[in-house]
Amino acid sequence: MVNWITDLRLGIDYLETRDDIDKQKIGFLGISNGSNVGLVLTGIETRYKTLAFISAGLEKDFRSRLPETSPIKFASHIKTQKLFINGRYDETFPYNTDAKPLFKLLREPKKIVMYEGGHIPTVEYYVPQVNDWFDETLGKVAR
Repeated sequence: MVNWITDLRLGIDYLETRDDIDKQKIGFLGISNGSNVGLVLTGIETRYKTLAFISAGLEKDFRSRLPETSPIKFASHIKTQKLFINGRYDETFPYNTDAKPLFKLLREPKKIVMYEGGHIPTVEYYVPQVNDWFDETLGKVAR
């Protein structure tokens, strides 16, 4: 976990050196385990201006992890706006036992979108949702 977080933070450092990147408009997208890594990352990294988590939930082993690596400890520290996209029938992170409790740990501003499906939504479903969220929270991208 520490290595993943370090690498992702170095990625932001690199983006900030580029003249073609607006440093005030960097978003994070995490899918499944990427969401769980993102919870730790964005609990300490404040340079992301908006977040999208797809198929996130409280894994059973989060409770037994060292506090320094557990998304449970970081979720409430995330200050920026957050979008959650979760499946009503997610077999990996069931909504009532895993996704909803995680969502409750997060502070406002936050939004949840439920889709009628399992763990990972189709690209056709989540890409427009995430694009709309990033347009809404970061401003429309010049196309």
